[in-house]
Amino acid sequence: FMGVKYPPGYERYHPVTGEPLYMLLLKNLYGHPQASRLWSRHRDKFIMEYFNNAERGYTCHRCIMDPCLFHITRPNPVNKDIQDKALMLIHTDDCDIVSSSQEFGNYIKDVCHEEWEVKQINADFILGVKRELKRDKDGHLTCTMTMTAFVEGMVESFKSYLPDKIVSTPFPEGQVIINDKSTGEEEANEVLEMGYMRACGMVLWAQRHVYPECAFGISQCCMVMARPTKKAWGYLMHIIAYMNANKNVGLVFSSKGNMAPIAYSDASNKADPTTGKSQYGYVIMMAGGPIVFVSRKLHHVGHNAFHNEYMAMSEASKAIVWVRQLLVEIDMLSLISEPTILYGDNSTAVDLTYENFVSTGNQYIYLAYHFIKEVVKMGHVDTREKRTNYNIADVCTKAVNGAIIKRLVPVLRGLVLLDNEGNLPGEMPTPNKHKRGGHTTADLPWKDQGHNNS
Repeated sequence: FMGVKYPPGYERYHPVTGEPLYMLLLKNLYGHPQASRLWSRHRDKFIMEYFNNAERGYTCHRCIMDPCLFHITRPNPVNKDIQDKALMLIHTDDCDIVSSSQEFGNYIKDVCHEEWEVKQINADFILGVKRELKRDKDGHLTCTMTMTAFVEGMVESFKSYLPDKIVSTPFPEGQVIINDKSTGEEEANEVLEMGYMRACGMVLWAQRHVYPECAFGISQCCMVMARPTKKAWGYLMHIIAYMNANKNVGLVFSSKGNMAPIAYSDASNKADPTTGKSQYGYVIMMAGGPIVFVSRKLHHVGHNAFHNEYMAMSEASKAIVWVRQLLVEIDMLSLISEPTILYGDNSTAVDLTYENFVSTGNQYIYLAYHFIKEVVKMGHVDTREKRTNYNIADVCTKAVNGAIIKRLVPVLRGLVLLDNEGNLPGEMPTPNKHKRGGHTTADLPWKDQGHNNS
């Protein structure tokens, strides 16, 4: 129940104490501050109670790593030795179901319909994203995700501000936005009135779904959200123009791609002069496409390139642990039977993830960043070196040129497939000197200096 006030003019008071009385709302009210929380509690309680039924053999696990994801199982009605499985992902009241059989998926939908009255819609669209499933002649399945209609609507909203020329990069090459807080109030208000915040929100929505290469650019624009400059406005319009030029191109996931997750990490060594912190980014690829992509400022100041890269790899390892634990929860352990490969393009940072070597060049690293050592030792992560030219996380840390975009973005989007080791087409793999199995390592540069490498 929710307590709500009587509307003005209809107030009621206790006849003895004179205290104001309130109504009890028996059903949920869309827009009420408590509505989302109360609805999710009611929804999750019903799902967990109904599908955890020992008599029918049902089990339902609400994932800890993603509380919106439910893993439901039951014995197959025809063959009791086979278990039917379903994954139900819920975004408030929008729901996706993937099941081992059409009948099982329909049954889950019918159960929910009896409780709440469910409307089945075309699964090709959800939250502004168009999803297209196809099989090639060899039977391989691909899922293409685009946001053409959303981008066209965004362009229509800001068409009078967009650059006339066609842009080939997601952010002007080599540019950054400095949040020096010296922007005049008049200029900031003018830019805000043009719709800066709304434009940032729309770009963020598209970037988070199908434009991972725009992560650096929108991260820059959001830094000055409260006090934007005309220069930042121009950069934001540049991003929208880029999305418009690529409105029919999205992300592709394929059963021919790498089914085990593979991660890439990178950090810029060009610090923000106002904070001393550098941009970092990482990408986790699975089924040929990106399932996680991030571009953010490091939490701490880096003293050199190695320091920045090591902190970035540690942040990436946290995301890897999350992905691996989620796959465990939905019974996909076969995809993580081996440590997840994490590529970085700084050899010293990669070496330090395996070795306990303290010097004046690394003793200042905060203890928390050595979390990556722990997950490497436990066998969750296998760190390896990747040449910068082939590190697809490079586009998440800086405004790169068109040549780099042309080389890396098709791979990042899943249009060009990696091999199962995470190598790009035509790439000569960097030798992996940290061999798996007993966590043995090859000779490192400091071994000859008399240091203990055990």
